[in-house]
This record gives sequence, C-alpha cells and structure tokens, in this order.
Amino acid sequence: MPVVAITPTTMPSFPAWFWPAVLLIVALQSVGMLTIVAIAGDTTRSPHETVGQTLTRVLPGVLRYLGALLVLFIGYLLITIPIGLVFGLLFAGMGAAGVRSSAASGTGAVLLALLVILPLLLWVGARLSPMVGVFSVEGSSPIRGIRRAWALSSGAGWRIVLVIIVFTLAVLVCCWLPKDLRRLLV
Repeated sequence: MPVVAITPTTMPSFPAWFWPAVLLIVALQSVGMLTIVAIAGDTTRSPHETVGQTLTRVLPGVLRYLGALLVLFIGYLLITIPIGLVFGLLFAGMGAAGVRSSAASGTGAVLLALLVILPLLLWVGARLSPMVGVFSVEGSSPIRGIRRAWALSSGAGWRIVLVIIVFTLAVLVCCWLPKDLRRLLV
C-alpha cells in the first residue's frame, strides 16, 4: 500500500462552522454530564430540588470544567508536540542517511510517537476521570479541580485504565457485531 504524505494540500478541510459546532457540542455535553452527576451523586442536594435548580447550581462548575479542559489541552500540546518533533527529526535523520525512504520513516515516527504517547494519555485520562464529579459536586477552580481529581484516583490509575480498555473493547465488539450479523443474514 502506498504511503501518502500529508501536506497542506492533502489535509482535510473543514467548513467554517465545524469548530464552533464542536465547541458547542463539548459545552452541551459538559452541562449534561455535570448535571447528571449532581443529581445522582450529590448527597448534599435537597431531594426536592428540581432539575432546573440543579442545572442553575451546576452552571458555574461547567465553566470551571471547561477551563480545566482548556488547561489540559494546552498541557497536551506542550507535551505531544515536542515528542512528535523529536521522533520526526530522529526518523528524518535516518531517512536522510539512507536507512529508509522518507515516507516510511515518517510513518515510523508517527507510529513510535503513538506508542509513547497513547499509554501516557490513557493513564493521565484515567487519573483525571473523577473530574466530572469534582466539578459538579465540589465546584473547584480549574487547577484545584484537576489536582483534586488526580488525588481521588491516586493508586487506582492502572485499574481505571484497565476498565477503560475493557469497556472500549466491549463497545467496539457491540459496534462490529451488528455489521457481521447483517452479513450473515443477507
């Protein structure tokens, strides 16, 4: 299979509304998640509190949660860009030395960088998984909420990673199974 280099002319382009739509979806999803967690998990809330009241109480936490996501995204970029550059330069140097073709070395750099970054992302994501509960119930600032989520998952990071992997595989099986069943039935 030929390797196609990604250049500005081959990169997919998105319509102008795409990124604002993504931000709106993330914001709405955050409102929903934090509200559900507040309704189901906040033991300090009144049993007579309506969904509207809970939503009003949770909205400031949504803004702090989105702020924490922004802080984490900036941290992600500050970590992954240098790793990608190091592997890219390493493999480009190998390609220039005639070890491999430059297209193959670029693919190798991406794969190797993914092998380094993916486990790190899984572990950090697992450690930060309590963030929704922290922001919906405790109402922390973005940095304090990240620290609190990290502290809550202390000692359980790899177990949470295992749960994420098992449930991801279960979802993938459920997604693939109907397609395979349709092939058997047709």
